[in-house]
Amino acid sequence: MVNPINFVSRVMASRRGRGLIVAHVLYVFTAFFPALQAHAQFDNGSITGTLRDTSGAVVQGATVTIRNLATGVTTTLTTNQDGTYQALALIPGTYAVEASASGFGAVKNPSVEIHVKTRAQVDFEMKAGATDTIEVNTAAVALQTQSADVGNVVGTAQINDLPLNARRYADPGLARAWNLQESSRCQQCPRSFQLKWKS
Repeated sequence: MVNPINFVSRVMASRRGRGLIVAHVLYVFTAFFPALQAHAQFDNGSITGTLRDTSGAVVQGATVTIRNLATGVTTTLTTNQDGTYQALALIPGTYAVEASASGFGAVKNPSVEIHVKTRAQVDFEMKAGATDTIEVNTAAVALQTQSADVGNVVGTAQINDLPLNARRYADPGLARAWNLQESSRCQQCPRSFQLKWKS
């Protein structure tokens, strides 16, 4: 019987063995990594914004806390030199966004809706020297100006109102390419159809 440790050490010692191991590792990496990356691109949204004081100057180094109201998961960010922050890969849901900085009063937007492929713009104006938290109840800007991504949320009522037999979402796409015609084989069965390619 072959000792596995001796076999692996002999394979690793040879040039061809090292090449085979590297080839296998690269194969596994290229086979599975794109699938993981593609999965992460479809089901998330983001929140971005700018913090300014009452004179319009940006607030650098402010702490922005974004909390998912359903799960309680919190993301903490710091504004950059332009006073902007950006939270990426947020799961769809309702978020509370709060900003605070030394010398400024805290500001909070308690309800920001994030859907698939949306990028909510939540800007704050911070008041210098304020001690209370200011709550802003304005809706996030829905206009997509930061990216060219296109997405839309389809509700349950819209799906149920579709004129589909089995409520299968792929049926309209299939119906365009195929033409339903009565079967010539079964004259006594008027509801029998066959698919023929539309020319």
